Amino acid sequence: MAVKEIEAFFEGHKACFEHQNVQGIMSNHLDASLFWDQGGGSLKGRNEIRGWFSMMFGLWTINRADYELAMIRGDEKSASCAVFWQLEGHEKDNPEAVKKARMRVTYCLEKTEEGWKIWHAHSSEC
Repeated sequence: MAVKEIEAFFEGHKACFEHQNVQGIMSNHLDASLFWDQGGGSLKGRNEIRGWFSMMFGLWTINRADYELAMIRGDEKSASCAVFWQLEGHEKDNPEAVKKARMRVTYCLEKTEEGWKIWHAHSSEC
């Protein structure tokens, strides 16, 4: 399995969060990807997911994004990963309104000609 490739994928994904690069995040998703949150809501496809990240980055500044890749299972074409994200940020207009979040995200990845892409993610706050 291509563990080093997947680790590099998440390093790039982390950089997108740190730079609040919505387009970069979206380039890591397949067209028909799914994103589920802990409240049971779902976002289907790049347009809905792009809208959510655009809204989030419009409200919050990400000061720090770290992650721990806890598990990878798969083969050369697909993988599932458990990732713990530590995010720290503040409201755009209020630097004193700091929020720290620890997120647990399960990803299903697919290997494409352009590299690894997310086709499913399930997120919940720890």
